[in-house]
Amino acid sequence: MKTAAGAPPLLLAHGLHAWHDTSHVLHGVDIGIVHGDSLGLRGRDGRGTSTLIRTLLGHMTGRQGRIAIDGHDLSRTRPHELARHGAAYVPESRRVFPNPTVHDILEEATEDLALRPSCATTQRWRASAGS
Repeated sequence: MKTAAGAPPLLLAHGLHAWHDTSHVLHGVDIGIVHGDSLGLRGRDGRGTSTLIRTLLGHMTGRQGRIAIDGHDLSRTRPHELARHGAAYVPESRRVFPNPTVHDILEEATEDLALRPSCATTQRWRASAGS
């Protein structure tokens, strides 16, 4: 998958499988997000939406498939290493922030990345946020 300009997509996952203990939750999921696009993921409880996000971000130990960010294969990368590439997990409904706006959450998630100006994902987010 390439963008119209021929660049690799921001995120590309192919053939994702994930397990919770012996329960096979994801069965060969393929997903791609190109630069500048947004993607919404929704589904009822127990249908694998959180598992997909956790798999993409390296939080699932029982997983198979290929995951690439900006063309770099990060299939076996650990969550803290993925954060260096601009991918992080901010849990919902955990009252991590008292009354956060979307901007507050994204600002917090990219605070550490801001120290690395070479991070293309942070630069894109900061440019779109007007920071």
